[in-house]
Amino acid sequence: MNFIGTGHTLSGEDFARAAATIGCDDSVIRAVTVVEARGQGFDTKKRPVMLFEPHVFWRCLPKSKRGEAQRQGLAYPKWKPGNYPDTQDERYVQLARAMVIDRDAALKACSWGIGQVLGENWEMCKFNSVEAFVRKNQEGEGGQLDVMVAFIIGAGLRNHLRNRNWAAFARGYNGPKFAENKYDQKLATAHDRIIRGAPAAYNPLADGLLSIGDKGDVVKALQRALGLHADGDFGPLTAQAVERFQREHGLTQDGKVGKQTGSLLGLHFWGSAPVSTDVPVPAPAAPTPVAPEPTPDPKPGPAKADPVKVWGTIAFAVSAAAVGFWDDLTTWIGGLFQ
Repeated sequence: MNFIGTGHTLSGEDFARAAATIGCDDSVIRAVTVVEARGQGFDTKKRPVMLFEPHVFWRCLPKSKRGEAQRQGLAYPKWKPGNYPDTQDERYVQLARAMVIDRDAALKACSWGIGQVLGENWEMCKFNSVEAFVRKNQEGEGGQLDVMVAFIIGAGLRNHLRNRNWAAFARGYNGPKFAENKYDQKLATAHDRIIRGAPAAYNPLADGLLSIGDKGDVVKALQRALGLHADGDFGPLTAQAVERFQREHGLTQDGKVGKQTGSLLGLHFWGSAPVSTDVPVPAPAAPTPVAPEPTPDPKPGPAKADPVKVWGTIAFAVSAAAVGFWDDLTTWIGGLFQ
């Protein structure tokens, strides 16, 4: 199966279509994509971003095939950390190996696109097959948003979005532990910023920690420090790498990055007061130049410079540059024509 898609990014029409399908305001859909969606829907080869889940592969496989899949390290009964390759190339190799054992079960075991909806939800999302579900994710990020919307409707979360009940929506979309990563607060904040016309991004360091669900440049910096692919999305793979780093350095293994873990990683985002990463920090103001004392002009209008004298003075200034006055050359020339 060829997984290369269009690589098309989200458009205003995509958001409008999703909002009309849900029956909510466009701003609600945009807030959901800011918080719940991955930073991008395709990898550099235009394949949908994908994560293969061995524990999902196990439950999707016929019992007769589970032994072989487990022997190859591709399936196990319960979720556990590990076996998550860092790159999309490695993940697609993992998927190809799984497809040799059982094609449909392998496609069902992956979470796809910006919404990271599991393929095993293809029926809930009203597709005719899991392959049709995957093909929709290949159409573009707009198609991936359609899949995300189909899952929201199929999971019975539509009314929560219509009513902007962020906690109920986050519980249904992210699971019962949604509050640990403050998904509901992030949704509310993103929506508030959108309707106020501010950038929708939130400050991932507002609570002093980087954890699952956070996004942005600070997450990219963290991922680079951990040697991961820097997509700016703090997901299970990043948390797993953080826990491994914490274990190696004798720290509490919680998969979250605070000042202590961050400092050991060479990250210095934690100061005495957190700085928002979505609002540019203004540069220090340049010193106000002191105007020179005006030279009285005995004539009513500006004096006209003599070209011979001008070029002679320029020649003098160029010579002066050899002894360190080059920085003043522009001022010399400009002043002659005032």
